[in-house]
Amino acid sequence: MQCRDLFLQSSYIQTGGGRGLSTEEKASLQTSLVVLQANSKLHSVRFWGMVLGTQRDYYIAEGLQSDLTFGHTTRKIFCSVDAVDWVMLPDISEETRQHCAKIRGRFMGNASFEYTIELPQQPTDKEPPKKKEGEGNAKPEDEQGQEDANETEEEEDEEEEEGEGKKKQNTLVISEEKRLHATVLAISEETNVAPRGAYVLTADHRVIPNRAFEGLSPAAAMKLNNYCHLRPPRNQAKKTLLEKEGLCNSLDFMDTIDEDKPRVIWSQRYDPIRQMAVLRSLIWPGFTFYHAVCSPTWGHCYIGTGEPNHDNVMFMLP
Repeated sequence: MQCRDLFLQSSYIQTGGGRGLSTEEKASLQTSLVVLQANSKLHSVRFWGMVLGTQRDYYIAEGLQSDLTFGHTTRKIFCSVDAVDWVMLPDISEETRQHCAKIRGRFMGNASFEYTIELPQQPTDKEPPKKKEGEGNAKPEDEQGQEDANETEEEEDEEEEEGEGKKKQNTLVISEEKRLHATVLAISEETNVAPRGAYVLTADHRVIPNRAFEGLSPAAAMKLNNYCHLRPPRNQAKKTLLEKEGLCNSLDFMDTIDEDKPRVIWSQRYDPIRQMAVLRSLIWPGFTFYHAVCSPTWGHCYIGTGEPNHDNVMFMLP
């Protein structure tokens, strides 16, 4: 949701059955996001949603450095616990994202909280025992016994150090702010959608908003193939089209959500009174997409615990 339309568009989420924002939260967000955009010198800032924690909740904002839609390099993620002061989340690698996906449980609401992940232990080849030197030189029994005792103590110390080293190598500590960033990216990749025609591909291969977009008709709004993922295409045909030089199809260059697997992971409804189409994700409960038909008004918001629903989604399919 764009910060300038926060009061209006937040009512669409409540109409769609999602958790809404209080009047105090709307006022704080609409003021602080404008200040954040000016101080960060970003092209645009929008309210992404909320990740609910056990102690405190995270307000998430997304800022774009240019009009480009694709790529994480031009996208900045900010979080706040009071909807006033914002902090940019640190960049994370793809390996860190994979480790964060293994963490289970609710968020705490404390960015400095640390999670410990156990990594698979790598097999190590043990070195064969070394032969004792100087067996031919006879030594007194007292000296020989003292040397054996010292060697035994040294071997025990080495085994303890090796054990501690293995423990350190087989565990990984990840802060909650990194897990929060990884969760926001994962949700965005799977749920960031837009109506077909809301974005166009220019001749120089820039993805920009379509100024001529007037919205979908009520019949078209109830078809999943009229909604596209706001991410680099994974379909090979559309990926080739996007990488093709020169002019190309300026509308159908993104993956449609009817191609998602497993199929029918989107809940769809239409409100004839308010003339609004609503999509909800079964994989990420709390995500709501809304589109006022026959108008350029659309948006989406996530308000949930940040936990995927992979285990129960098969029981929710029709």
